[in-house]
Amino acid sequence: MGVPVDRARRLLGAVIVAQMLPEGVVVKGANGVRLRHGATGTRATRDLDLLARDPQQALKDLTGFVDRGWGAAPGSKRELKADPAATRVAFFGTVHEDDPAEPLGVPDPYVLSRAKVTLHFLSPRTSWVSVPIEIGRDEFEGSTLAQPVEVVAPQVAEAVTALGCGTPRSVAVMAVEQQLAQKIHAVTDPHQTRGHDLVDIQLLWHGAEAEGGVDIPLLADLVSRTFMFRSPGRTAAGHTPHEWPPPVAHVRTLEQGYLDALEETRVGAEGQARLLQPRVSDAADWLESLITRIARAAGAEGSGAQG
Repeated sequence: MGVPVDRARRLLGAVIVAQMLPEGVVVKGANGVRLRHGATGTRATRDLDLLARDPQQALKDLTGFVDRGWGAAPGSKRELKADPAATRVAFFGTVHEDDPAEPLGVPDPYVLSRAKVTLHFLSPRTSWVSVPIEIGRDEFEGSTLAQPVEVVAPQVAEAVTALGCGTPRSVAVMAVEQQLAQKIHAVTDPHQTRGHDLVDIQLLWHGAEAEGGVDIPLLADLVSRTFMFRSPGRTAAGHTPHEWPPPVAHVRTLEQGYLDALEETRVGAEGQARLLQPRVSDAADWLESLITRIARAAGAEGSGAQG
């Protein structure tokens, strides 16, 4: 795949776990970007971020699917001796639940469920890779407003297929408009330091532009809803509301996190990664223009509805 072995294994592990996700569970975060655009030119991550209507039920169902496993490999010597066509499950594992995350401004019902999936290859005696997962509840059922897409980048599919255990199916990934809305909220939040989101926002935007464009009115609706939905939790925590449209002054302070994430995209960089802004100040200017464009679209839509 043109990336370091450890980075490739983490991605392959995440994709294999994604093959076992329960119906209705959606991939988001950096691995959502990588499922769209591949391993090279995107940001590396250890986590598999997910979205579900009922995170605890999704975690329970995932435990069963991971136990049953995915993929097929030739049987053991003893099995093949009895039946030359014998096969066995290639990847299987266990799910270990962790304490829930408690991000600022998120109401209790929407606190992230966290776990770690330990994947084994053929034998339960050794761990092949561990995949941390976080499952969030679908905020204001946003995925019903912006339907997820089924996708797996050709580069990723080819890498998994090369393992010889099966061809991966497409995976449900959060709609680009919904993911942009969440990341715009996160990166502009002065109480968080998420310079990497500024890289992901550009990758998502440029990738969507190359494939037909972003639905701006839908994005405007989703980003406005996201800011409104998360505001009460911030107020309850004693912080000032994070209102839409947000200023980008805080974004300009995220230089190190931005540059670190930018460096990750240069590993085998191709495609949309070449369009990334080289400095955080340039990226902040670009984001400010995007926010202005989205806000204008929301205003125009509102004026049209009143007229």
